Amino acid sequence: MPAPKKPASVHRIKGTYRNDRHSGGVEVESVMPEMPEWISGEAKQLWEKIAPDLKDAGYLTKLDGVALATYCELVCQFIADRENFAPQKLTQMRSFMGELGLTPGARAKLPATNKEKPNNSFEGM
Repeated sequence: MPAPKKPASVHRIKGTYRNDRHSGGVEVESVMPEMPEWISGEAKQLWEKIAPDLKDAGYLTKLDGVALATYCELVCQFIADRENFAPQKLTQMRSFMGELGLTPGARAKLPATNKEKPNNSFEGM
């Protein structure tokens, strides 16, 4: 299986950005998504604990609400019944952890986020 496509921001950081290959990607602002109505009480508590940190790190957008809610539900199911937690659900939980940047390895693959962009006197040349 091929490696996942890197975001354009990663190519810019590494100096490998090419407009003909890496333009056209979707840039979405980091904002707190709405919590879905169907999320359970315990999962809501987990959401409220981790969502602000993910948003502040720049890893959470308005499009990630369902993914985060599903991850929170899976974690609560795992905590409630570790002995009978299906391997498929564990795989799903790990996948969501990677997608949301909840492991050190996943964060290492995500682009660094800065609240303030430093002035680049060479930009636009």
